[in-house]
Amino acid sequence: MKLKKIVFDLFILSAYVGIGISYSSFYLFHLLLIVQFLFFIYTLYYERFSIDKILNEKRFKLFNLLYLVTMIWFSLSFIWAENKFYNLQYLIIISLGYSISFFIIWNVNNQKDFHHLLKVLFFGFCIEIFVSILEIITPFRWPIARFSPISEWFGKPNDLEFVLQSSPDAPSYIETSPTGFSWNPNDLSLKISLFFPFILFSDKLNNFIKYILLLTIILIVVYSGSRLIYLDLIIIFLLSIGVAFLSKKRNMIYQFVIIFLFLMSIMTNFFTFQKTGIKKIDELVALSRSLIGMQSFLTESSDHSGTTRKELILDGIKLLKDTHYIGAGGGNFKHYREVKRKIKDPYYMINMHNHWLEILSEGGIFYWLFYVSFFIYILYKSLQLIFHSSIPSEIRYGIPLSLIMFIFGSAAPSSCIYFLPMYILIGVSLNYIFLYES
Repeated sequence: MKLKKIVFDLFILSAYVGIGISYSSFYLFHLLLIVQFLFFIYTLYYERFSIDKILNEKRFKLFNLLYLVTMIWFSLSFIWAENKFYNLQYLIIISLGYSISFFIIWNVNNQKDFHHLLKVLFFGFCIEIFVSILEIITPFRWPIARFSPISEWFGKPNDLEFVLQSSPDAPSYIETSPTGFSWNPNDLSLKISLFFPFILFSDKLNNFIKYILLLTIILIVVYSGSRLIYLDLIIIFLLSIGVAFLSKKRNMIYQFVIIFLFLMSIMTNFFTFQKTGIKKIDELVALSRSLIGMQSFLTESSDHSGTTRKELILDGIKLLKDTHYIGAGGGNFKHYREVKRKIKDPYYMINMHNHWLEILSEGGIFYWLFYVSFFIYILYKSLQLIFHSSIPSEIRYGIPLSLIMFIFGSAAPSSCIYFLPMYILIGVSLNYIFLYES
């Protein structure tokens, strides 16, 4: 049914855009989720697509396991969670997120559909990087963004004045900080970096276009001030050089080494490790100095991000111990910061800012082990397909490297539970394994 495919494409684009098209807490994604759900009910009723098929069909089994274990565990955590409302809110948010993964698996039934899905996502990516470049080189701001002067028109908090007054460097810093559709620069950096491996290994893109896109991603990550994602890009390049070597693609190795050296040159100020006077570059130089032991990053960094993240990590570990390693319940790390730390300032960091530690402190050690095992398993299954020459190179290399990108980069956003591209990545990865393994 053509209408069904159009609705699904719009649904995926709305999930990609997320908060970028919304009013207050209601997103375009929520509206299209309702429409997508109605199509699902229609299919069940009129096309005799049974619930038994969803429960037993191979392509749904891994997703069902992840979703059911998650829902059961965090439903049980109502028993011990101090803030029941946050736990309920958490269950609703992950249900909305996992609906994206489910509808990807349900709608994408063959390799042709899968390639079309990737094209739709690539279209969303191209629009977002265009918006982001405009935000870097012009005064333009996406209307629904953290640094937008008109975000209140869309029912969003406006902390622009607070950010501008937070330090003497803030005005010059944020005037070139892109947010795209993602509200926050760190979320934008992680989102667009997930496309990096697909573009890097693409055989379909013209080389000129390919390297323009790669350099654009690097530029956006630098101007976003996301040091962790920049480091993530370097890790991905090292892995890509290894993959190209094992695949005996000599030309690709030379190209990758050149771009890797370019990345390292920016991060180290051409290997001098000296400040440049450009704040965002100097933050990368400070990170490089700390990595080789020249100086502590917390001492050298000019902002308080590193110090606050260290505080968040220590709070997360303490909360885990205080709950006897069963976790505090969904969203209850935020409650701990508000109550125990008595943090009422809306501009202070109260979310974990580290996905894996957030899962550990709120879900406990047992759920964390299950969740990590799930990601390791889908990464392992996707790596098994990496040398299958019948699979397009951008897919067989792109998906496992994007998973690795997410595993490392998910410590950048304030919380990945609200990060809809994570659920897209899960759905795409599960679908890929099912469609190409068989």
